[in-house]
Amino acid sequence: MTKNHLVDTAVRNLREVILSGELQPGVHLIQEELAERFGISRTPLREALRILEKEGFLVVSPTQGMTVLPITYENVRDYYVVREVLDGAAARLAAQKCTASHIAELHEILNHMENTIEPWSPSEWLNHNLAFHQLITVIADNMPLRHHLEEVINISARLFFPTIQIQLQRAQHALQEHRLIVNALAEHDAIRAESLARHHIATALELLSISRSPLLVAGD
Repeated sequence: MTKNHLVDTAVRNLREVILSGELQPGVHLIQEELAERFGISRTPLREALRILEKEGFLVVSPTQGMTVLPITYENVRDYYVVREVLDGAAARLAAQKCTASHIAELHEILNHMENTIEPWSPSEWLNHNLAFHQLITVIADNMPLRHHLEEVINISARLFFPTIQIQLQRAQHALQEHRLIVNALAEHDAIRAESLARHHIATALELLSISRSPLLVAGD
């Protein structure tokens, strides 16, 4: 197995345990334990940790060393400010490039999301919600944008994933917002698609600002 493959595998495995909440926010990472857990040497592990730090999953503390990014109001707010701009740009580009097949895929994801509402399954909602936004970035077909947006979306998902206190009412409203975005994409209305996408994220940020708690806002 090549060194690059070992690093890629370590990045994927570490990202998965962070996204799942298995590695809790703020936890200090012990490299020896991680190397033993994933069956790799320290060198590829250190490279994987540097990649995840660059992506925003990990932070370096002067006192604790490398830790999983804490869930704070300020962290969530900062990522959502960036997401509003990038999501809008992705929706604008996607409206210009989407096909009937893309629209069908998006509707299929929305149907899955609707099925998670009754009975209410927050974790399943978040999984399908993530797939929805990632697909729009794929349709936009802009590699620099896709790279940066997927990074921000992954962090956003990680910030919300560990909690089950996602508001059902917000999830229902978010689903309707998603449907409006898909309608705009289907009509190739780039201006409206961008406006709706930005409003969608701005609404989540507004609710976050009111609640001052990321655990009370649906994972948009």
